[in-house]
Amino acid sequence: MTQTEAAESAKTSGWVKLGFLFTGLYVALVAWTVGASDFVKFSAPMELHDLADALAGIFAPLAFLWLFVATMVQSQELSLQRRELQLTRREFEQNRQVAKEQAEEARNQAKFIGTQTEMMVWAENDKHLKVVLDGITTLVSQGSRQQIVIRTGQGESKLVRGPFDRAAFIGDVIESFSSSVEAVRNALEQFPGRKATFGRIVLLREIATLLAEVRSIMPGTSPKQKAELAQLGFERFEAATAYLLEVCKPRDE
Repeated sequence: MTQTEAAESAKTSGWVKLGFLFTGLYVALVAWTVGASDFVKFSAPMELHDLADALAGIFAPLAFLWLFVATMVQSQELSLQRRELQLTRREFEQNRQVAKEQAEEARNQAKFIGTQTEMMVWAENDKHLKVVLDGITTLVSQGSRQQIVIRTGQGESKLVRGPFDRAAFIGDVIESFSSSVEAVRNALEQFPGRKATFGRIVLLREIATLLAEVRSIMPGTSPKQKAELAQLGFERFEAATAYLLEVCKPRDE
């Protein structure tokens, strides 16, 4: 029981005690008036209706007294009920606020877990991407210094630097492929209708396969990794490889 409820209960019991107190005093006063005082005298036996009227007159003040006490007690109880309703409403508001905070915390936790899961997926895909890029670098190193031959006619040919000129880093590989494509395109424009041959077509095809794998991995990589590949010119690498496979034929053809 709260302090407010205890105070209201004390007030309620106080009105009841006050009613009993006034009732006792009134009964004592009536008894004294009727029995020990000369204020009331009965000259003859009273008729039944007169006795009823006398009793009604005697007990009427008590009826009004207890009606007043009941009214005050009921008023106190209604006041207590209103306060209980207010406390219940306030507690409900507090519970709703707590539930709202808990729901927000759950959303934040779910978001955090989702972010952590996404970061784990990024890390795994970044690792996979590095393995594939290292594989491309390894393939390029196997064909280092292999040149592309442009048949110019009458048994003559022109040597053009191949794409496998440098293979230290993936950025160097991309630049080497871009430079090779530019050189081949210029040579073929100089000698239209001529054929370009290259002794490492198999390696080019393997690199094209790995580039397709890189393309499939990229959507799941981290934003940092995507930005690095874009800065290095990954799309130029894809385009250069596709162009060389299109214009170059194996040496034995």
